[in-house]
Formats: sequence, structure tokens, C-alpha cells
Amino acid sequence: MLYLLTFVLLCFPAFGNETTTIDIAEVELLEVASLSRKPSFDGAWGQVPTVYICPGTPITSSRVRNAMRVWQRLGYDMIGPIQPTYMPECFANAYKRGAILIKLRGQSFNETNLAMTQTYRFTDTREIIAAVIQIQAFAPEKERVIEHEIGHAFGWHHFNRRYHLMHSMHVRGGWDTYGLRRRNE
Repeated sequence: MLYLLTFVLLCFPAFGNETTTIDIAEVELLEVASLSRKPSFDGAWGQVPTVYICPGTPITSSRVRNAMRVWQRLGYDMIGPIQPTYMPECFANAYKRGAILIKLRGQSFNETNLAMTQTYRFTDTREIIAAVIQIQAFAPEKERVIEHEIGHAFGWHHFNRRYHLMHSMHVRGGWDTYGLRRRNE
């Protein structure tokens, strides 16, 4: 019997260091420790995911397309983005198999974060079957937020190396993609 495992990553304090409980000294120690290791990920897609922008989400297709290109250059395949006029999964706490949904944050969203990605996997194989990216209304305008969240949709965890795309703190992140290239399976 197959079970789904949901994995949630809360990303980027939305309002800077004053609202976060992360100790800066701890992050600096993690950044130093990460110099000798690589980013980690959990699972992989069994099929090429389609990216959907849910109705009412304040982000343009071109912005999502640019974010997708970052990951495509690293060897990841995606289809889209598609902007449906109606998709039931966009209006409920649900996912669509084979899809990465980008939608405006829901009521259970922690408002101190810029975005949150939830991935759905089979527990036995770790195959990723769906991902839902929830985002604050103002966050799509911030550099790297969508790129970072697509990284989580592909199974990547936070990697606290200064200027890294997958850094847990937006102000310390950057465009470094060290270790994120898709590995041949």
C-alpha cells in the first residue's frame, strides 16, 4: 500500500530579522559548516511536472518562466507555466498530481514568511508526485523567491551557505547554485 508523505518548508521571514526566531550566530555557524558539504534533497519527480499559476495569484507568466529557466539550466524539466481560468485544486487545500501549483497563500499560512512549499511524495519510493507553492501577495516582486520555492518543489532543502539560492534567509541568499545541478540517475 502506498502512502503519501507531505513535506512542508517554510521559507524566508517576510519582514526581516526582527520577526524571525533564527539566531544569526547559529546561521553564521551553519554557513561556515556548509562550506565543506553539498545541498541535500529528498526525492525526485517520476514524471516531468507541469507548472500552473492559480487564478488570483499576483505573478506573471513571464516571471514564472524566468524562474523556471534557472532550474532548466541546471538540468530540470518542466512544462508551462499554464494559467487556467478554473482549477478546483487552486481553491482548496489540495494538490494536483504531476503539477507544481503556484497560488496565493492560504489561511493557515504563517504570515512571517514570504512563501511556503509543500511537496507530496510516496513514502516507499520518495517519488515526488505534486508540489504546492503558497506565496504572499507582495513576494513575487522579490528577487529569487520563486526560484527558491521551485527548488523546494524539486526536493531541495535549505542550504545555509552565504549567497546560495537555497539559503533559508532571503537577505543572506543569492544566485549561487553550487550542488543543485541535476544528477544523472
